[in-house]
Amino acid sequence: MVESLERCGSLPDAYWDSVAVLGPALNVTVEQLRNHVGRILASFDDELPVQQRAEKLRNALNDNRLNDTLSLLVIAEDSLHKWQRRSLARVASTQPEHLLRAIDEARELVDHHLREDVAIYRNAKEVLDRFGKSKASTASASARCESWPPSA
Repeated sequence: MVESLERCGSLPDAYWDSVAVLGPALNVTVEQLRNHVGRILASFDDELPVQQRAEKLRNALNDNRLNDTLSLLVIAEDSLHKWQRRSLARVASTQPEHLLRAIDEARELVDHHLREDVAIYRNAKEVLDRFGKSKASTASASARCESWPPSA
């Protein structure tokens, strides 16, 4: 199908009809994967003792499959991008008068996904940075600073 598109510049109706419904489904899948990542990150309680936080992180990586979810998110977004390219090629070949609107809509979707991905990254970094800090070591460091300079 991809070779046909590259060779001819468009897809026959039968090919397009078989993949047309995938775009919206991929968009839903991307949102579901992002929500799953958000739920995993929301479950990290930085008030837990160090051993429980370590176990929680192991659980998130192994049982909740954070790595797998992030990998699937990348794959789903890549597939959606490829679908968008096919969709634009389809519009260009069958309804060229609507091509500019279709391009604008595709750009809006890409911008939306970029904003959402940046938000996930920032949230994950913030949560994991906070989650990885030991409350005990922070408290003892504060206590040492408050007692400085030592009294004579």
